[in-house]
Amino acid sequence: MFIDIHLHTRIFQGPPRANGSRFATPEELRAMLEPHGVRKGVLLP
Repeated sequence: MFIDIHLHTRIFQGPPRANGSRFATPEELRAMLEPHGVRKGVLLP
């Protein structure tokens, strides 16, 4: 089992950042991390 100890998220989709990316929603994070064996994460405010 892997634990990612540095995650950022937003409840709603936010505006894009300067490079065009954006923070993922919790559901998007889970979908991205599960295939890599990450079962837990620490969300930072």
